[in-house]
Amino acid sequence: MNDTTPPQAGFVLMVLASDIADACVRSEVELYAHELKDDAGHPMFDTRRPAYQADDLKRVNQALQYIELRGDVFPWVLKRRLDSPTIVQFFDKENGDGR
Repeated sequence: MNDTTPPQAGFVLMVLASDIADACVRSEVELYAHELKDDAGHPMFDTRRPAYQADDLKRVNQALQYIELRGDVFPWVLKRRLDSPTIVQFFDKENGDGR
């Protein structure tokens, strides 16, 4: 923003940034955490292991923090495995995905 930016632009920018982050945050985990499969073949993500390079874990950890801070605003939920809390899975709410 610059000196000619209207004052309300700051608020609009914050809302826009939040909307973009909400739309992309799940894919950050899916792309940058190491993917595993559960017994039924559904994807799980190991948040301690990067998908490609060590720097990927920073993106994964930021995404997890964002998801936790935003709360129950997504059309899906993130669940941690009880036997290994660093492994996470996504479940769509609309499908009643009760895995």
